[in-house]
Amino acid sequence: MNIKTIEEKIKKIKEAGAIATQQLYYKGKIRTLGIFEVPAELLRFNYVNGRIGTEVKEFERLKGESLDQLPIEEVNETIHNWIWKKSENENKKTLSDIRDKRQIVPGVITRDGIVVDGNRRFMITRKLNQEGLNRQFLTVILEDTYEDGGDQELQIKKLETEIQLGQDEKVKYGAIEPYIKIMDFVDNYIDV
Repeated sequence: MNIKTIEEKIKKIKEAGAIATQQLYYKGKIRTLGIFEVPAELLRFNYVNGRIGTEVKEFERLKGESLDQLPIEEVNETIHNWIWKKSENENKKTLSDIRDKRQIVPGVITRDGIVVDGNRRFMITRKLNQEGLNRQFLTVILEDTYEDGGDQELQIKKLETEIQLGQDEKVKYGAIEPYIKIMDFVDNYIDV
């Protein structure tokens, strides 16, 4: 499937209406953006994503070609394998969680199907579909794409960086608090 066809199909999904909304800080202000279910076959991994930067550079050095010169499915399969192997134990836990509960946290994609945020969740969606489950990728669809260049590309990169590195992390519990929380749950909510 070519990029123009992908973009047209994503546009139709967007025109059909959002299933929910999410607030994101994008282009200098907080915006409420729609969340959509997009078939995984319309999406592409973001090969300039920092999570796989080392693998991309090694691939290009060893193969002598850039990922953007390869067919979409070949790139997706290559990156899928890199992400799976990079954190296989954590990915197995996430796979089980998303299989049981479905995807809770939406990703973010460009209008032409590049995953800005959610490459691991996209990889898990692909893996579940390979198991025979027909899962859609839950995502915000931006009006922009990296191909627009200039300020649009900069704004997407800023959003990607903000989501992945700039959000406050949860404050960790002290050593004893998880034990107390679990015991409270068992004592008050579990019939033994």
